[in-house]
Amino acid sequence: MSNSTGIAESLTMLRDEVRVQLHLMSMDARAYWKELETKLAAFETTLDQNGGKLSDSLATTGRELTARVEEFLKAHRKAAQ
Repeated sequence: MSNSTGIAESLTMLRDEVRVQLHLMSMDARAYWKELETKLAAFETTLDQNGGKLSDSLATTGRELTARVEEFLKAHRKAAQ
């Protein structure tokens, strides 16, 4: 996934899923999520400012954020079960 729409859509879907699960998470998990969500917002703002165009560094940031959110969600899905 290297296009801006794909990365942004993936991050939005993951963020929405975390928000649904958030009530089951510990306070530490919630604090870590707030940090990730701040980074997601900054990513989206930068993407908007670039007119939706994804530079190499922004694509790297998007992939890293996606991986971190996926790891977070995977770890906390198990804890909630």
